[in-house]
Amino acid sequence: MSFSRAFQDSNLDKLIVVSTVLTVFLLGFILISFIKLQLSKKLKVMFLLWLLIKIVIGLANYYIILADPAGYYGIIQYGDHHWYHEVGRGLAASWTWETLGQVPDFLASQLEQIGYGYILGILYFITGPLPETGILFNSLLAFILCILGYKLFLLSGLETRYAGTGLLSLFLFPMLWWTSSGLLKDPLVFVVLTAYIVCVLSLIRKFKIKTAILAGLLIIALVPLRLGYFIVAVFITFFGYLWISHGNIVKKLKFLLFFVFLLPILVGILNHLKLYKSDPLDFSSYFFYFYEGEPLGGRFMVEGSSQQINLQNIWYALPAKSIYIMTVPFPWFGGDSLVERFEHLIYHMDSLYFVTVIVACVITYLYRKKILISKERQFLLFIGLILFSASLVTSYPTHRYIDVCIPFFLAYCAPIMAQRKNLITSIYLGMLVIVIVQFFYYTVY
Repeated sequence: MSFSRAFQDSNLDKLIVVSTVLTVFLLGFILISFIKLQLSKKLKVMFLLWLLIKIVIGLANYYIILADPAGYYGIIQYGDHHWYHEVGRGLAASWTWETLGQVPDFLASQLEQIGYGYILGILYFITGPLPETGILFNSLLAFILCILGYKLFLLSGLETRYAGTGLLSLFLFPMLWWTSSGLLKDPLVFVVLTAYIVCVLSLIRKFKIKTAILAGLLIIALVPLRLGYFIVAVFITFFGYLWISHGNIVKKLKFLLFFVFLLPILVGILNHLKLYKSDPLDFSSYFFYFYEGEPLGGRFMVEGSSQQINLQNIWYALPAKSIYIMTVPFPWFGGDSLVERFEHLIYHMDSLYFVTVIVACVITYLYRKKILISKERQFLLFIGLILFSASLVTSYPTHRYIDVCIPFFLAYCAPIMAQRKNLITSIYLGMLVIVIVQFFYYTVY
């Protein structure tokens, strides 16, 4: 912080970027050195090498892809990158050391969820409005997600070698590379939600007050990041604690009653701080939001996007949307600029990755009677399915809303993906599904 402020005052932007790179790598080294994860030296080196590659590719993505040489697009103009950049810059410009952290009225009245923009504002206040620092922060978040994923795999009962397979799969996660190489909030949302589930599994094993406090802070952090995940997390906590935890029903109910009593108080405090435009405790609005939701997805949604999801059409609207959102039937090289064409390519790569993982989960389910699957792994599969289902009724059709399921699906299917035969079968079947959908989309519609 001291170096960045000094460099900012001297207009030395390149030195700010260099100091941020060193800071991110140092934080990664500290995390991997002091967290107890049963990591071998080889695995620690792999983690740090992945972080280094992620930093290089993240900056290259900004300087080459997002900062289009033709000037048609750039990170300060393109999509959600632009929106978060502007919010962060507006917050940083309005703050002084005395007012740091306050949300000015001209921004509070415009924002739906201020969480990620708020973090960017703090970064920009320290370094100046440099998109590179936000990208480097997202690279660190992607690194942390991989650490949390490995911890999740171990807590689910996977052997170390299978946890390693899940980790390697997470390293290759295309959408994680893309979203963490720009100014998108997805890596932060993924980290907070995955860390919360890790805390829940840890609490179910052994209750610790520190873990409980951390879990409380994480679930509250979901409110200004993505409110829908907060609601899902509450449901998951109740369901998981009743299903997996040991002990009599009275102890379980005591914990859940304490949880019910505490959450509204904490959310009310957060709402008082104006970190969310609407009232998070207005539960009636959630019902109407669901009732009025549209089966978005264009022509592929059978009867177009003008039909509301209701009891009459839900039988085809949701399955059609789930196929659409997984396979992304966009033109392979559509778009007018380099960044649009590159983003389309990443989305198709992620589509193959996502469908492959889904197929691996199906194979795991078919073999469930022959292999031992712990309750924790079944619970994580359930979490992934709930998150996926929630995205179908609340979100636009994009992988950015469903890829949060990946760590939980990997925890379920990692042993199958560790077997070469099953992995190849999953990839081939995934490719077949995508080809069929693409053919159907472009020939029939």
